[in-house]
Amino acid sequence: MSKERTNMKNWFTRLCMCFAVALGILWASSNPAFAAAGDLVIGETSNDSTQNCSGQGWSYVASTHTLTLNGFQFSYTGTDTGRPDGGIEYTGTEKLTITVNGTNSINGCWAGIVCEYAELAINGNGSLVIESQSDDESKFTEGVNVQGFDLTISEATITVSTDGFGVSCKGFVFESGEASITAGLDGVNSGSFTINGGNIKAAGKTCNGFQVVGQDAFVKINGGTVVAEGQYSGNDAMSSGIYCLDPGNGKGDVIISSGSTVIARAGTNATDATEQLAIYGVVKNAIAGKGWMNYTGEGDSADIAVNTTGAELTYKRVAFPAGASSEVAVTGITLNKTTLSLTKGASETLTATVAPSNATDKAVTWTSDKTSVATVVDGKVTAVAAGKATITAKAGEKTAVCEVTVTEASSDIKTDPDPAKDPSKDTTTGTGDAQKPGTEDTAKKAANSLSVKAKNVTLKVKTVKKKNQKITAKKAYTISGAVGKVSYKLVGVKKAKFKKNFSVNAKNGAITVKKGLKKGTYKVTVAVTAAGDDKTEEATRNVTVVVKVK
Repeated sequence: MSKERTNMKNWFTRLCMCFAVALGILWASSNPAFAAAGDLVIGETSNDSTQNCSGQGWSYVASTHTLTLNGFQFSYTGTDTGRPDGGIEYTGTEKLTITVNGTNSINGCWAGIVCEYAELAINGNGSLVIESQSDDESKFTEGVNVQGFDLTISEATITVSTDGFGVSCKGFVFESGEASITAGLDGVNSGSFTINGGNIKAAGKTCNGFQVVGQDAFVKINGGTVVAEGQYSGNDAMSSGIYCLDPGNGKGDVIISSGSTVIARAGTNATDATEQLAIYGVVKNAIAGKGWMNYTGEGDSADIAVNTTGAELTYKRVAFPAGASSEVAVTGITLNKTTLSLTKGASETLTATVAPSNATDKAVTWTSDKTSVATVVDGKVTAVAAGKATITAKAGEKTAVCEVTVTEASSDIKTDPDPAKDPSKDTTTGTGDAQKPGTEDTAKKAANSLSVKAKNVTLKVKTVKKKNQKITAKKAYTISGAVGKVSYKLVGVKKAKFKKNFSVNAKNGAITVKKGLKKGTYKVTVAVTAAGDDKTEEATRNVTVVVKVK
């Protein structure tokens, strides 16, 4: 997946991009890859999709090609250099199903999910949050990229925030669940879109909410709620809520069935150009609605009659049915913990989840009923003195609480000068038993300050053809803050079949590029581990070194 993409700002260039995506769909459909070891990368861990496997917060069943996420958290916090292509990358050819349970998140990758050569289905009763922005305005990130294949979402709660496309696929079917997609370009970029239930909101900050372009392109809203926003056009860029185009035949059909709710608006500074409308397409609506010539929906409105044969609407904002509102109320709020125990002076941050994911105002306010015992700021609870306090999180009219118990720190408790001489007087453990040597509470260890940053390395193909090439750790990455002995391990190579061409010295971190490697760009991921000591935890940081053979 190319990272060197320009952040285009005029409508003509964006339209060319649509055609390029369509060509990419045809290419991907006619040129499938073959599954191989390393075709399922999860959090930079390379796996074989023909084998069962699992990791922290995830498990995979090969017989059904089902990846289950349950508490999966993956975050990249470095710069664009070394940024992973995806939190989840799949290059197999069998349909992949991702079942989302519990709370999951993917942050900081070029894309949250990449599925290059097969269909993707996302289901489950949990949530998945994907967030990513590039450091460079000339590059952009994506949420879910299914390349030239279909995507189906049901039941799950999906939240995407990215500076490129939110969702890219050939055909997009939304069966049920909740989805909130905010993107720098198009919220959804697909060849067709069908919703049969649930609630989905897509907003394009500099383009369309839903951009549906391709041969026989269509939008079918058979039920559920669709909120589509082109938030800001700029330089005459396309900025429709729903933009549906069949390049060979003109505007595509936007079909709105009974029992559906649709709110769509164009960008806030769009002109009268035909592409800058609430809905660009042939609207076939089985329910009546209202239309406005401004983007806010204020002022005079016009009735939109039922029309199942099709009409091209010129409104800047529309609502079906007429009284539909884009304001989505909060239906609930939950906390990751309902009870919390802290010692005096300690702190911990609570996480609040607001439902639905596309609620208009998801702001959370935090309060403590006893600030003399515990205070709270933006979810961070700090223990002040021994006692009990109730922390309340509120969103809209809904609340959730966490009961906090604060105890005195161990340093405040009087102890025998030498508990080992009289274990019955050891008041620090509360058991009367002296703590055995070697059983110190590891939770009290300090975090390891290990930090690793990657460097790009260029090699000459003529030299690589003749003999192995060694890249010293100093040339491959910069390591700082390590506490304890440092060791290295090869995690994987972006193109798994080339993993055999690389090795990493476990002691000094040198990367060996083996003789015979051809021209190309290779992304080599190395796990760097600092062992820590009796006061500091062990820590591992994955770093991806870009090796260019020219």
